[in-house]
Amino acid sequence: MSHTAKFIRTTVGTHKGAVVGLLIFIGIGIFFQALTPWTFKLLIDNVIGQQPFSSGGIEQWLFGIFSSPLSLGFIVVLIYSGSILFANITDYFTELSLKRFSQTLILDFSKKAFARITHYPLSHFRRTDIGDYIYRLSYDASAIGELFENGVVPLVLNLIAAIVTGTILIFIHPVLGMLGVFMAPILVGMLMWFQRKIGKATRASEYSNSVLFTFIQEVLSQLKVVQAFTREEAEINAFQKKEAQMLNRDVRLAQMQFLLTLCVGVIIVFGYALVISYGIAEVLAGTMTAGFLVAFIFYLDNFTGPLISCVNAVANSKESMERVSRLSQLIEKKETE
Repeated sequence: MSHTAKFIRTTVGTHKGAVVGLLIFIGIGIFFQALTPWTFKLLIDNVIGQQPFSSGGIEQWLFGIFSSPLSLGFIVVLIYSGSILFANITDYFTELSLKRFSQTLILDFSKKAFARITHYPLSHFRRTDIGDYIYRLSYDASAIGELFENGVVPLVLNLIAAIVTGTILIFIHPVLGMLGVFMAPILVGMLMWFQRKIGKATRASEYSNSVLFTFIQEVLSQLKVVQAFTREEAEINAFQKKEAQMLNRDVRLAQMQFLLTLCVGVIIVFGYALVISYGIAEVLAGTMTAGFLVAFIFYLDNFTGPLISCVNAVANSKESMERVSRLSQLIEKKETE
């Protein structure tokens, strides 16, 4: 893992421009994401409900010049449409920059691994499974790009979005905000417990895939011998056994990931129930407007969505790191082995 960490730091350092550009796009996207929900509050309360703005408030300062609900509604729709449009454009450039960056990482890593293998002495390949090397170069090399594309960058992006949105939730309504944000520490604790299980299942799945790949390579390379000794049926049975073992371990890994998603969903549903119930009571008591509650729920969506994405990003990072570690171990091997 030390080689992997060093390689990642070196690669990122040589692509500082791409990293900075990516962070700028992420920041712009979060800004538009934070702007959009408040337009529903304006639409429901001040346009449809025709409620006046609070005297001296920021809303009156920004929108008080619009004398009629119709003109205000037009501006609100314009702001909403513009924020969605610019958010989509930002997402496009973010995804494009991330894809290019991840492909650069894959190219650098696979080239380094292939170059390392070509410098092994011939005696090394007489006692090593070549099929395992083929599997690692063809499958594991892409893991470092996936680590950034599906793990590190989405984790950073969604973590920042969750922090920003969580801060907004607490700022605009401390009680409701705390009811919504309380889900975060529960999700983190549950994630830490699941990750140990997922990591173990991932290592077992990767090992089974490598064993099956090596078995196929060995049988096909010695097919004449297999046919000469009429061992076709025995090799078919062996293949079926290894294939079944690989599939069972893949199912076990998927089961842990699905269970994690289910538990996350249960916690989020419980959190939403608390927030909406409290909000309804506030609206009926006249201490909160319906538009504010709707806007708050949209902000809560913007909070829980990134939380779920963070959970998925950590799970993806765990799987990718296992594959990157396998290939980095190959690179670190000494030629004298």
